[in-house]
Amino acid sequence: MSHWSCEGGVCRLVEDDEATAAPLKIGVLISGSGTNLQAIVDRIADGSLNAEVALVVSSRPGVRGIERAREAALRELKEETGATPARMIDLGKLLVSPGCYSEVLHLYLAEGLAFGAQHPDEDEFVETVRLPIAEVERLIAEDRLRDAKTIAAMYRARLKNLF
Repeated sequence: MSHWSCEGGVCRLVEDDEATAAPLKIGVLISGSGTNLQAIVDRIADGSLNAEVALVVSSRPGVRGIERAREAALRELKEETGATPARMIDLGKLLVSPGCYSEVLHLYLAEGLAFGAQHPDEDEFVETVRLPIAEVERLIAEDRLRDAKTIAAMYRARLKNLF
């Protein structure tokens, strides 16, 4: 397998070592209950498929498969952070680096969080830090918080008057 690598404005195709290859980002098309989506999610969970479901598209609104996709996202949130939200608010999408990649990040605001134990994968090292909104805004203003996803999500939430 291979991936695009961009450094200094130059992009090139790089061959991956299978043992360290980044998960393949895949899209799943559904039209009903999402059993094929569930089979893919199960293979990812058991480690037999090195992939990440980055997009789920349905040809029909309100099908069970869309709920399966949402459930998978909530499971990932709980595994990595130990958090379970009472409500998830869609903040929109973000193109990571449109000049080189087609990766789209979906931004959400999680409200009413209940925290439990984290269960990250062996290769994931996640530290959950809880800060008041004002503190996050201060860190952004002082150029001490530089994570683009966090900054974009904060801005989108502010534009929607969510805090």
